[in-house]
Amino acid sequence: MKILIISCFLLVAGNAVVANDTVAPSMYLITCGTSNRLSASFGHTALRYCNPHEGVDLVFNFGTFNPGEPNFYLKFFRGKANYYLSETTYLNFVQKYQSENRTIWLQQIRIPDTIVCKIHDSLQHLILTENRFYHYNFFNNNCTTRVRDLLFSQIQNISVLDSVQKPSGKTWRQTLKPCLEGRPWFSVIVNLLAGPFTDKEITRFESMYLPQVFMNELQFLEITGAPEVVFLSATNPATVVSFITPMVVCWILLVLFVAEVFWINTPLKFSNRIDQMIFGISAAIGLVYLSLWLWSGHISLKFNLNMLWANPFNLLVVWSICARQNKLTRVYLVIFLLLLFFLLINFTRMPQKFPFETMPILSLLAFRSANQVFQFKTEKNVNNFQ
Repeated sequence: MKILIISCFLLVAGNAVVANDTVAPSMYLITCGTSNRLSASFGHTALRYCNPHEGVDLVFNFGTFNPGEPNFYLKFFRGKANYYLSETTYLNFVQKYQSENRTIWLQQIRIPDTIVCKIHDSLQHLILTENRFYHYNFFNNNCTTRVRDLLFSQIQNISVLDSVQKPSGKTWRQTLKPCLEGRPWFSVIVNLLAGPFTDKEITRFESMYLPQVFMNELQFLEITGAPEVVFLSATNPATVVSFITPMVVCWILLVLFVAEVFWINTPLKFSNRIDQMIFGISAAIGLVYLSLWLWSGHISLKFNLNMLWANPFNLLVVWSICARQNKLTRVYLVIFLLLLFFLLINFTRMPQKFPFETMPILSLLAFRSANQVFQFKTEKNVNNFQ
């Protein structure tokens, strides 16, 4: 009953916005907030088309996808995931996002009636079965960029077009930071997956790939009015308070695995097994990076410099310890150790920004590499502990 009352209020409020204007058709930008669902981590953008004369009040949504599609998530990482344009009534759209407890903002787009009709005609063309599908790309081809490109293709104000081509003063990675605050584990995963492409400075136009940035920029450019809150989320889904952060876990692991060599009385064989585990995990991560580099269609996932430490060749260390090929192990590990020292010394000067959580990981790999090269723990040392 409560939802029904709120829905009726939203419908009346939405119609009141339109009623303030003439019966001419109008276009509105809809921006939706985030939620804890992975696919809703960065918000959402849609277009509302109102034509009171014809009794039409529709929302066009470029963010529709079918997660049940065969191999959807594999296609997503390959850049082949099919997203498509769909339409629904304004009331149904609001009810859906309200049920997900996501804030909804509405802004009327200040464009002439003729441009409104042109955009609507374009939407009617794009929603045809043969035109509605596109391959999703997080930075360049998503629900927000589709609306942005459609809108700016009709803008003829030269000063506005010149303004949005100016540098934003930020990189792709920096624009993501506000969206990742309060979610440390998700933040680390995103920053580890993002390659050097994301550290390129972008224009204001490019920065409008994020829904709330797009919303604010359109208001700043006076293309829209101030956002009107249609529904306000009761909670902030991005806020997670936890002391078990990636940084804490990584430093604890570093201390434990250093202590295992010098202060904990464990057999040499056990210590070697730990080295195999550490280098095996780093090699497995490196194989993931290599797969994304070779097969992903997302440029942001390619050429990832984290492969310098998460190196698939670390499998050689795992094999060499098993086969007792110490000479081969030491030659490789000396080179790897020098590389790790280089990364630590130049940590903040690399062309790709590493998350600070990788610093203890680099230190751990460097120490365990040195352990294999210089044999800090030997059978004789272990006997001396006893």
